[in-house]
Amino acid sequence: MRFGRRKRGGGNIRRDKKQQIRQQIWEDPSVVEQLFGDKDWQAYEAKHEPVAVPSREMAKNIEERIKRIEQERERTDRRDIRIRRLTAYAVAASLLLLLSFSLWHWRNAPVESASFHKLQVNNTPISDTTWVKIRNTKDTEMEIQLPDNSKVKLFASSSIRYPEQFSQDKREIQLEGKAYFTVAADKQRPFSVYAKGTKTTALGTSFTIDTRRQADKISVQLHTGKIVIASTAAIPDFKSVYLSHRGETLIFDPNKLIIEHQRPQPVREAKTPVTPAPASDDALLKFDNVPLSAVFQALEKAYQTRITIADPAITHILYTGSIDTDTQTLRDVLTVVCLINDLQFIAEQDGSFTIDKQENTQQEL
Repeated sequence: MRFGRRKRGGGNIRRDKKQQIRQQIWEDPSVVEQLFGDKDWQAYEAKHEPVAVPSREMAKNIEERIKRIEQERERTDRRDIRIRRLTAYAVAASLLLLLSFSLWHWRNAPVESASFHKLQVNNTPISDTTWVKIRNTKDTEMEIQLPDNSKVKLFASSSIRYPEQFSQDKREIQLEGKAYFTVAADKQRPFSVYAKGTKTTALGTSFTIDTRRQADKISVQLHTGKIVIASTAAIPDFKSVYLSHRGETLIFDPNKLIIEHQRPQPVREAKTPVTPAPASDDALLKFDNVPLSAVFQALEKAYQTRITIADPAITHILYTGSIDTDTQTLRDVLTVVCLINDLQFIAEQDGSFTIDKQENTQQEL
């Protein structure tokens, strides 16, 4: 369609406006249909001379329509911008509210020792649905009897935590502060106390653990029986230590480094007229960084009992210690060796024993 020629004295339409009008008609031909109805088109005859095109009026209508479209688009854009801003403000407000609530909850939550919640691989007590926590707020010691009839003397400003019922294969306690333990004998269920990154394990004995802050040290003292002290860290802070003499004490600094191992001097008894029988050299087995494969071979020969190693990796573990085959049973010896090296032995029906890693045994169960 052509626009009528511009008349002198009439309003001028700029070239860019014309181009914009043409583009609008090209994109939306319905504009022309709105300006000219069906009757106008039907009344048109090709033989007649073309009538003057109302170019100025058409241009004005198209300009107005274009303005309306642009205004509508601007309103839509402004509405979208407002919606996006409101959404951003709402998200920011929600995050700020959540952060404020978390900070309030953290400040008002009851303070628990990190040792009660710190998880360590293969060295953390298995979680139980029901735990008992006792704290001594008095100035005197508190006597506590555990589910297995073991007894605890809990010192002032100290606390312990333990399950209402011990499992079938272990007894585990968590300690903060100082406590004296008298452990009921149960060879099938080792008794372990977790305190500030250390794990003290016994079968039937008595010992004291002190982790109080004013002491600025961690000490474990043996009174009767035997205990094994190990690190609970994924990468052990120290090698497991075996205490077997009454009064023997192990002292750590706050970084879990052993700073003192106190060994009591043996008490010499007065000689009696009766001459004791000489101890047999064959009955005392001494090992100094010897692979466990060689240790178990020596025990098989000494006790005439077959010992099978289930996991080949166990054969490379080194062992240092002495074993008196005259005074110690094979079961007691295996219990100590397994506790030190995080192993477990299984008594077979034919009287033999099988040695395996604790993690392998737990996976089978």
